[in-house]
Amino acid sequence: MKVQLKILYQLQQLEQQKASALNQKTKVNSDEVHHLWQEIRQLAQNVAANKQTLSSLETTCANQETEIAAVTKQCQQVEAKLYGGEITNIKEMEQTKDNCDKMRQDIARQENEAFASIESCEQVTGQIAADEALMQQKKRLHAEKQQLITQALAGLDSQLAAIEAEHRKLTEQVETELLNRFRDLGRKMPMPIAKVANGICGGCRRSIPTNQAALSLTIVVHCDNCGRILLAE
Repeated sequence: MKVQLKILYQLQQLEQQKASALNQKTKVNSDEVHHLWQEIRQLAQNVAANKQTLSSLETTCANQETEIAAVTKQCQQVEAKLYGGEITNIKEMEQTKDNCDKMRQDIARQENEAFASIESCEQVTGQIAADEALMQQKKRLHAEKQQLITQALAGLDSQLAAIEAEHRKLTEQVETELLNRFRDLGRKMPMPIAKVANGICGGCRRSIPTNQAALSLTIVVHCDNCGRILLAE
């Protein structure tokens, strides 16, 4: 009987190990990995949006350069006409000079706008580079943490498989009636088998009569206090 009870005690320990491993699986935290992936997605969206903005700014810059070149050429033509001696009428000369001044002012305004557009392009380009660098960094971190989680889960699954195999092996060595009694008791209380050490029940920590402990070597004896099956050393 003692051999059978020892096997049941081993089964009990295996079941505790299984519960511990399952608990560890539930505590494997994937929240940080999920949060990192959300950050990566947001950065990717930011990069895509900024690239569209940059494309639009580059188009604006090109148009501004074309317009500045056209107005500058026109201004140069008017100046050539003004100072080339083609205009002799004073009033017409004054009007032409006014037009030149307005065109120069317009060119200056457009150049300022063009410089502002170029600065915007540089800022957006810098932001894209920064976001892409940060995104790559977070992708590496995400991959590392994902690998750690995968390894942890694989280790726990391997541990659980070994526990299950050992559990099945030991279960086959226990008499059916005793195994059923053990299982029924296990549904009512945790650790249905308690070792008796120095006359003390390992389950409830109450004293066990000497004769009762001696009987547990040959028959199934329950603790009078907690009802656990006793396993005498």
